Amino acid sequence: MGIKLKALRDQTIVITGASSGIGLATAKMAAKEGANVVLVSRNEAILRQIHKGSLIAVAHLKGKGGAIINLGSVESDISIPLQGMYAASKHAVKGYTDALRMELEEEGAGISVTLIKPSALDTPFPQNARNYLDEEPKLPPPVYNPEDAAMAIVHAAAHPKRDIYIGAGGKMFSSLNKHLPGVIETYNERIIVRQQTRGEAPRNPEGALHQPNVGGRVRGDHPGFVMPRSIYTRASLHPVFTGVVLAAAGLAVAAWFARDKIDSYLS
Repeated sequence: MGIKLKALRDQTIVITGASSGIGLATAKMAAKEGANVVLVSRNEAILRQIHKGSLIAVAHLKGKGGAIINLGSVESDISIPLQGMYAASKHAVKGYTDALRMELEEEGAGISVTLIKPSALDTPFPQNARNYLDEEPKLPPPVYNPEDAAMAIVHAAAHPKRDIYIGAGGKMFSSLNKHLPGVIETYNERIIVRQQTRGEAPRNPEGALHQPNVGGRVRGDHPGFVMPRSIYTRASLHPVFTGVVLAAAGLAVAAWFARDKIDSYLS
């Protein structure tokens, strides 16, 4: 059974973690595109119902088609010092998502399964995470706009994709880690560790581990530069269009050089 996804305006999208960060940005973007959006934030009673969310979605989507989009991370592929527990959880998300995709493809269920792999994003994540350091944490660069992740998620809801990297930096580190793991580990040890603290006292070390924060914020307060958009991610979502644009640009440059040579010859 082939995978055919409905247009966004004809979809009902269930978004977990919708009170802040990527979830909130995705909810706003999906609603703007005309989708019916069901929001789920951190509520114990609701979470007990959705902790097996992918399996529940499979049962609902079989025979109808649809998309399951799980949020992994670049740390699904590569571990970063001081984030071991987070990296372990994202490795698990990747393993589960890949297995689920293969099982559904073997069944011919007609369900698209996508794993989103963001690089560091300017969300409230550093403040919401439990902090075991003696300083206020921050994200290592490069840091990207969370709207890029929301755009990728909304795109995957209507276009089957296996996985999508958010940010060229994350894709580069993941690729290098496959071929030069020792080099990347040495870099992480010497550089990345120092880039994850602000040099100030922790503001809220408990984070949102035991008690959810108020929410309502897409962006965090990253003190450094935030990439306004990821050209790499946008290009990966529209490879044919990007190829046409690059080819046209190449032809234009070639034509310019050719004209310049002709003008030089005639003169």
